[in-house]
This record gives sequence, C-alpha cells and structure tokens, in this order.
Amino acid sequence: MNTEIRGILPEPPMSDDQLLMLRKKGVNVTINIDGRPFLPPGLALATSGAAFRTVRLGDNVRIMLDEAREKLASNSLAPSQMAKVAGSIGVPVRLGLRFDGSTFYAHEKNRKLDLIRSSPLT
Repeated sequence: MNTEIRGILPEPPMSDDQLLMLRKKGVNVTINIDGRPFLPPGLALATSGAAFRTVRLGDNVRIMLDEAREKLASNSLAPSQMAKVAGSIGVPVRLGLRFDGSTFYAHEKNRKLDLIRSSPLT
C-alpha cells in the first residue's frame, strides 16, 4: 500500500537502480505515479532502515504490554478480569503477546486471559 502525499512536488524520475541505492543508504524517496508523489510501502524508512510502519507497530505493542503490566501491578483491571486473576491466587502471572490475524492482545498465559487489545491492523 502506497500513501499519496498531497501538496508537494514530485521528485525527478529515478531509475530502479538509483531508487535501490538510495533506499539501501536509508534515504526516503517518493514514488511517482502519474506525476503524483507517494510514500513507499511501509510509510517510508525509519533511521534504522526498517519500515516506519513496522517500527511504530513495535512501539504500540511495547506500550500495550507496559499498560497491562501496570494494570496488573495496581489491581486496576476490569472487574471480570480481576475475578479471573483472583480466582487463581498463587499461580504466577505470565504476560505475553497473542496475535489472531489482525489484532494483538496483551495476554496472561496461565489464565488464558486477554488483558488489552490493539486496534486491528489494516
């Protein structure tokens, strides 16, 4: 999926070899389609060279797991979740990540309990 960038002039046309060389060096370049500029798939490159969309997804997963850890530590889960946790006192909490094909979940493994859900991926 390419995202059109409105309000800027397209870059001069480049060969595939030129685009590849720039991308390998971590330079963000637009793709011109019918004279309109688009970001490349993945919403451009982060400074690490990874697709920005992938980096942002990793950030969101980390934030979601941190939020689940905080809710567990402060006993501020939803009442139905708290009942399931309290119903098995003495069983350690094993926080993990579950993915169902479009959505990530901060998941308590021992109780098979989804604590926090991400927005579906598109």
